Amino acid sequence: MAAFPAGLRSRVVGRTAEEPNALHGRFREIQIWRRSHPVSDWRALDSESHGYPEDCPELIRCSPAVGLAGPQVEALKAWLANGK
Repeated sequence: MAAFPAGLRSRVVGRTAEEPNALHGRFREIQIWRRSHPVSDWRALDSESHGYPEDCPELIRCSPAVGLAGPQVEALKAWLANGK
């Protein structure tokens, strides 16, 4: 979790394994993980948007070259500020 700013680390509840060859594999893996965890509202930070449905509002896409940067941090802050 060291990749996240200190203020966000305590709010990250986990990560999933990968299903790289499945249609929307990342999204499907998250749904499987959610069945075992009481998370009603979530966000995914990912550089691979093809792992999610096209209209996935929970996806915050990161640059594969940069990773977590200002725009993604701001998107997370806005989501957290809304009581999520």
